[in-house]
Amino acid sequence: MADKDGRGYINNKEPLDTLTAVAINMRPHINNPIGAHFVGNLSFARGILSSHVLVQAETNPENLSAVATNIRKAVAAMNKEYFAQLNNLLNKDIDAHMRLATHTAKYKNRLMVSNISKYSHYKTDFGAGNPILVRPTLLSFPNVILVMPSRPDSDFDGYEITMPLDKNTFCLNELDSVASIFTIPICYWYENSARISWDSFMPAKILERAFYMVLQENPIFAGHLRADSSGRLYIDVDKNNLNMPGYTDTFCDLDFSVMSDLGFDIRKLPGNLGREYRVPAPSGLVGGKLKSACFSIVRFKDNSGILVYATISHFLVDGYGFTHFMNRWAEIARWLQKPQDADSTPLPESKLFNNRDIHSGYLSSQTTALDTSLVNNLSSSSSLARWLTWISPETRARLFKAVLGTSNHTCCFFHISSKTMETLRSSVQAYAPEGVRYSINDVITAYIVIVVAQAKEKAATDWWSKPVPSVLSTISGGAFGKPSDFVGIVYVNIRPRVSVDNADKYLGTMSFGRGIVFPQGTLPKSPNNEAVSTLALKIRKIISSMDEQYLGQYVHLVNSHPDNYMRQTVGLFKQRCKLMVSNHSRFEHYSVDFGAVAPTLVRHTPHAFSDLVYVMPANPSQGGYEVEFNMAPDVAINIICNNKWMKLVDKFDSYL
Repeated sequence: MADKDGRGYINNKEPLDTLTAVAINMRPHINNPIGAHFVGNLSFARGILSSHVLVQAETNPENLSAVATNIRKAVAAMNKEYFAQLNNLLNKDIDAHMRLATHTAKYKNRLMVSNISKYSHYKTDFGAGNPILVRPTLLSFPNVILVMPSRPDSDFDGYEITMPLDKNTFCLNELDSVASIFTIPICYWYENSARISWDSFMPAKILERAFYMVLQENPIFAGHLRADSSGRLYIDVDKNNLNMPGYTDTFCDLDFSVMSDLGFDIRKLPGNLGREYRVPAPSGLVGGKLKSACFSIVRFKDNSGILVYATISHFLVDGYGFTHFMNRWAEIARWLQKPQDADSTPLPESKLFNNRDIHSGYLSSQTTALDTSLVNNLSSSSSLARWLTWISPETRARLFKAVLGTSNHTCCFFHISSKTMETLRSSVQAYAPEGVRYSINDVITAYIVIVVAQAKEKAATDWWSKPVPSVLSTISGGAFGKPSDFVGIVYVNIRPRVSVDNADKYLGTMSFGRGIVFPQGTLPKSPNNEAVSTLALKIRKIISSMDEQYLGQYVHLVNSHPDNYMRQTVGLFKQRCKLMVSNHSRFEHYSVDFGAVAPTLVRHTPHAFSDLVYVMPANPSQGGYEVEFNMAPDVAINIICNNKWMKLVDKFDSYL
């Protein structure tokens, strides 16, 4: 008889359930002075527990005591007589040792625990000093736990336990797959204005330990992006081949005030930090592998401040999930800096989750009308989409990096006060139909779309700055309309719109881009209140229509063919005149406090993709909003020269 994995069992009997064994060093138990110096195998695995004891026991002191008693009895029984009897049995038949080994195959679940914490690993000095770290290599056998000593002189003196991770597969859902070529790169700048000491201002060991703790809670971050034979994407988390996120902690010769004077332009930092991770592609800085996430910590001269630069692939998180991950990392770091004693408050349990099957909780059999252009795009065969789906994720990433990774767009950052924004909203609200109330998001998004459309139109009419069509843009048929149409794409957080328990704690992609199509020649000529109101009404209707029926229909459509997620990506690039707007203003970026200070500034880095606008929260001490434009230089200049737009702005920075 064999189980579903093809394992056979002895004598065709039903398998036993669970075997837990403890490896025991027999040297102290055989009363032989030679044993202490014997380098051969003198350890023996003794089975101690049955399945019902393991499954039913809770981790309370009484049950732990019962388990410890069983272990103590097993160790005490390993005396000289036991060893002699075992030796006689093994020597009785030539295959006895193999029968003992294969006996374990009768157990469906097996666990071996080996404690080598008393061994003198850290005294292995070849003349240059003791080792700084001793760890086992990847184990050939599964289900083996090793208890190792930690470095005696480290801050975390104690034990290091190597535990096996089961191989786990996360099949990416439709929204994850559509976003799979994008990253979210955000910089958190922390000024040490009080000149807190090195060991108290976001200490390196604390941040690193907290990082690996949050990684343990979210192992999907250590997985490989794979594609099955049909091209559908999944993340493979393999304990024997983890793909750890990039993590560096370095020093910089610049003072934090210098970066402030430079407008916090990350590209002014020494090296290539500001460009390296903009596209999720294999990188020389991270061992040539396709990393799902990269984190860089830069410490400025004289402990004047710190930059935490986080880049996470969009197939792992969206903007909302990004802030959850960063806040959990910061929460653990704060907890680690508290006194750890018997009266310490335990680390609050994480409520975050990564179940990629989340959409099945609200998929409806009811149908609703999708955008006609979107349906046409996803229903039309595309040779380019098929090819991009067919190649491996690594090859596809290298391709997009070659096409987009060296782009040099201009970033502009505009601060708008809360008072100004509310005044604008009230002015536009006067033109709203009866019973309709615009949110600030509706109004600022509409205003941005009109301003960018004007800037693009002017850039296109200037003969010296005519845009050269890309290879993708010369192919007919965009994702949301004709390539010549202007399309404003508004990203909507769908968590509040679906009936999924704790959807606000889900890290994966739950943002959806809806396009507003303007055929050529129909764009508003000015962002006056009436024009903004007309567009804000369209945005309000689009957001209101994002219900479970619409989302379910979209998920079914994308899932109907393996390359549909790439058809939408190709269609997006073929749209020559477009703008993508994502609103982060309600996300808790400024609560990412690692225990010293809250961020001074939170901004996206210059992105590999142009035509992208983020509405971010400003520092709470200032209030208001910071609008980030990532545009071609000529378009950015036209935006800066737009008098109506600049009247809304208190101040701005630009990375030219």
